Parts: sequence; C-alpha cells; structure tokens
Amino acid sequence: MSINRMSTFSFITLMILYIQITIGCSDQKVPTNNPFKTSTLNGGEEAGHQAGHQAGSQAGHQAGSQGGHQGGHQGGYQGGSQGGSQGSSQGGSQVIDFSNIQIQLPEPKLKKLSQTRYCNAVAQLLGPDILCPTIESEETYLYGFSTISATELTISPTLFETYEQASSQIIADFLSKRNLDQLLGCSASVFDENCLRTFIQKFGKIAFRRSLTAEEQQKYFDLFLNLKNILGMEGVWLDWLRSFLLAPDFLYQVEFLDPNLTQADDPNLPNGHLRYQQISLANRLSFLLLDSPPDETLIDLAEQGRLNQAEIIQQARRLLENPLSKKAIIKYFEEALQLRKLYKMEKDPNLFPLYSPELISAMYQEVLFSLEHVIFKENLDIRQLLSIKKIWINPLLSMLYQVPLPDPNQSDFQAVDLPPLHPRGGFLATAAFLASQAHRTVTSPTHRGKFIQTQLRCIDVPPPPPGINTSLDAQEDPNTPRTTKQKLEQHREDPTCRGCHQIMDPMGLSLENYDALGMWRTTENGLAIDAHGEFNRQTFLGHLGLSQMLAQDENIAKCFARQFYRYANMRLETEGELELIDDFENRFIEQAQSRWLKLVEMMVTHPSFLYATPSQNQP
Repeated sequence: MSINRMSTFSFITLMILYIQITIGCSDQKVPTNNPFKTSTLNGGEEAGHQAGHQAGSQAGHQAGSQGGHQGGHQGGYQGGSQGGSQGSSQGGSQVIDFSNIQIQLPEPKLKKLSQTRYCNAVAQLLGPDILCPTIESEETYLYGFSTISATELTISPTLFETYEQASSQIIADFLSKRNLDQLLGCSASVFDENCLRTFIQKFGKIAFRRSLTAEEQQKYFDLFLNLKNILGMEGVWLDWLRSFLLAPDFLYQVEFLDPNLTQADDPNLPNGHLRYQQISLANRLSFLLLDSPPDETLIDLAEQGRLNQAEIIQQARRLLENPLSKKAIIKYFEEALQLRKLYKMEKDPNLFPLYSPELISAMYQEVLFSLEHVIFKENLDIRQLLSIKKIWINPLLSMLYQVPLPDPNQSDFQAVDLPPLHPRGGFLATAAFLASQAHRTVTSPTHRGKFIQTQLRCIDVPPPPPGINTSLDAQEDPNTPRTTKQKLEQHREDPTCRGCHQIMDPMGLSLENYDALGMWRTTENGLAIDAHGEFNRQTFLGHLGLSQMLAQDENIAKCFARQFYRYANMRLETEGELELIDDFENRFIEQAQSRWLKLVEMMVTHPSFLYATPSQNQP
C-alpha cells in the first residue's frame, strides 16, 4: 500500500457507513433540526478511529481521522443558518392570503445533486475550468423530471465509489491548474495556523452553501493536522480538499425547517407547518433558478435573516438576470417537452435520407429559439409556444420543411414569419416533436397524442395491459395497404385498448400529415391521409385546427403550472395540497396571464416552496 494514500476500501466503507447512519439514506427524511445526533457522531468517530487502529497503518489512521471528521457535523445547521431564520418574514410583504385554502404539505427530504447541479457546485467552488467527471452515465427522470429523481433516489455504495474517484480527479486537476500559495494567501509548503483557519472558513462556506460552525471549522483543522502528520505538507492537500467534496453537505441539497418561527412572525405560516430556514430557502431558490448553489450575496442575506418574501422576489429577479438562469429554464423545458428523446431516436436512413446528427441538432436548436422568443424576448402567454406562426430554420430544416430561407447564402438560423394558414408554426409542428414521438419508419399518432394529453394537459394515461400486442402491423395483409388511421380504428375495436386509445389517438391523428421525420406529406401507402381529429367532442382538421383549440385550452396553461410546481418542489403533489395546487394553476391564468417569468415569481413565494410539515423523526 502506498504510504501517501489511504486504503480505498476502508475510506469508501467508512464514508458510506457515515452517510447511511447519519443521514438515513433508507428513508431520505430530514428532521426539523440537525439530523447529525450526538450518539451517531460518537459512533461515527469511534468507528473511524477503530478502523484506523485495525488497519495498523498510516492509511488506517487517516481513514480514522476522516471518520472522526465526518462525525463533526453536529450542530452544522444551527449557527450560520438557523440563527438567521428568526424573523424571516418580519418586514416582508404578505404576497397572497392562503388562509382560506386547506394545506397539508409533506415533510422535507434530502435531495441528491443532479449531474448538472453537482458540476455547477464544483465550478462555483473550484472554478469553471476544473474537470467535472460524469458521475452517472445517464440522468434519471422519475415522473419526467431529474429533480424528482434527486429526491427519490439515494447514493448507493457503488455510486459513492464513483464520487470518491471523481473527487480525486477533480482535486488533482484543481491543484495542477492553481497556485495554491495564492489561493491560501500563504505558503502551501509551510504550516500557518491563521492562514489555514481563514481558508477553512471561506472554502467551507462555498462548499457547504452556508457558513461553517466553529465546531465544524475545528474538525477540518484537526483533520488537516492528522493528515499532515501522515502525509507531510506536500501530500496533505489532495486528500484534505477531497473531504469537502465527499461530505453529505456537498453531495446533497440538505434542507431544514425553523422551529422558532411562529405565525406572529409569518402570518402566512399554515397551521401544523414550519418554514424552511432561510439558508435552506437560499439554496432552494438558487438551485431552482440557476441549477447552481447560492452565491455569497444570497447566503449572506439568509444568514443575516433578511430573506423575507419581498426579498425573495427581488433575489429571484436578480438571479433571472444571471446567464445560468436561462440555461436552467431551458433545462426544465428540455425535460418537460421530452427533448432528450431526440438524441435517442433512430430513423431508417433509406426512408429518410435527410436524417443525420446535424439535423437532430438543428431540430433541438429550433425549439430553443422558440422558447427564447416566447419566454424571454416577448414574455408571451406560454400557450403561444404551441401556435406561434414563426419558425427558426437553417439550411437543413429549410429542406425538411420545404420553407425557403430569407437569405439562402447564410448558413446560420434565420427567423421566418409564416402566413396564418401555413402548416408549420408552433411546437407540435416542429420536427423535434414530430420525429421524437414517432417510430423508426412510421408515425405514431398514439405517442403524439399521449404526449399532448400527459405532458401538455396533465391527463393521466395508464400503460397498456400486460401481454397486449401494440404493433399495428401484426396482422396486416401486405396486398391491402391501409393508413395508420385505419389500422388504429381496428385496434380500438378491442375493448382492452379502446379506453386509452380514445384519449390519445384523436389528437395524434390530426398530425398524420407529418411523417416519422416531421416532413409534410399528403398520402401514406398510396392512400390519401385523413387528418381530422377530435377534441372535447369537437372535430377539427390537422395541426392548424389542433393548435388553435389547444391555444384556448385552460388545461394547457394549468398543466404548465402543475409541471413546474412538481419540478420546483422536486416531488409529485400530494392529496393534502390538491386545493393549493388548483389555486396555483388558476392564479397563473388569472393573475400571471399564463406568462412564464411571472410563474417563477409565483412559485418562489408559494407555500409549497416556503413551508413543510415537520418530520416525525425529530431528534
């Protein structure tokens, strides 16, 4: 075993033991106060030192020191954050009176940082040029959103090993690119107590998204001394800095409630609930709007007790000016509109010669231009995303859509204003939607219709019963060609299929003039396409009729609000908040005129974002 590195096995084992015991990965519940109990701390510290003695080596002592350090989170949220929560709403405006609405919000839970948020946390701590390895090969989207996955999924032992390996790569890259003397303000090769303590205070505040308590600072100081005695001044920095990246406070978005705040301080506080501590609200706000940890300004406001509701709105507006905010909002729409399917779809190149990685990229970029226009540039009703008669195309999309470029000599994207009756315009006529919600060779009115119902109207559609053959070509006679609509009509004759297909197919069939790549067509298998659809017992024709009806459908606006409610709170709604979310949807239409940026302000001052039910596992 190398003398300047700990045993990987012992380190991982101790860290996993610490996380599972002190945080409770099995149920992911977060107590009202600090979950790092004294009994657990003593056990973690003792286990660490015991492992060190058993190893009988310098690596074992180092792991023991690490175990003792990791136990040092007792009171971690009680100095810098809890103290700043008193009077969090004093002087704040009562944005909306919810006293006439029945509210029963769930308990808070730990939230694992997603890949994006983890890398942004690394960038904020160490710099944007520092390597951030891929932790998981593919993001998970429970109920359609990575944020819900972050709440529902835990860090397994195998995944934690990946974090451990990543921390080595990150810190090694950091040390190779930075002058440590300049960062410390003193020589890294000579021990300087005052310099080290100052560094712990500043570095820890960025890493943990809050100020470290005096006890935590001392633990990190003691850990440094223990490692220095083993590894020397030159060898100490890599493993000591890694300990910050492997702490639960870095890997998780940990949120705590303020047991001292009463309805006298915050008249909007629902009965039986507590308000999140201000430092937790700062983290909730920044991770939602930037996908990144709070900056020093936001942390300081929270720890000074100044993050009341009026200030939250002001800080939300400030964060929305940050370039990261646009990326975070786009990421939400990538998930809500299932744009990730673009990069997973396959098309038959013999049937679709235009299909290429460059075309897929162009499809994706077109949607981003549309979002930019509707949300950021014009601040339109979000339903305009479905009906706007403006497209953004490059030469590849110009060929696919058969729409000429305003300037054929330019290869960049160009905006094109379309006449009212043009078959393009709106998200449901983009190749991004049409191609990603189709099969490899043929269209799928069922997939397209299901997307509209589930993603845009929030109508639940159950999966097909087990054992059902969903192929439309299973019993086709090759000598008798039929359209997809004719095949589906026969499919709906089966009583086990009729109920769900009656919900999905009528809308999807109105888009049959677009093939599996999104190109316009008028025939299929030599037969004329009938693009009539049905919505709310009204018959309409084609995409134009569909988009016009959906643009007036309140369920579209309500569903956008509900989906963002889920994404922002990182969970599905519960029965105890159905009345609350109905009110949220109605206010989005009536008060925000279905405009997205106003919805953001509504969300960050909403009871579901500010309050939670105290955990039953209080220490």
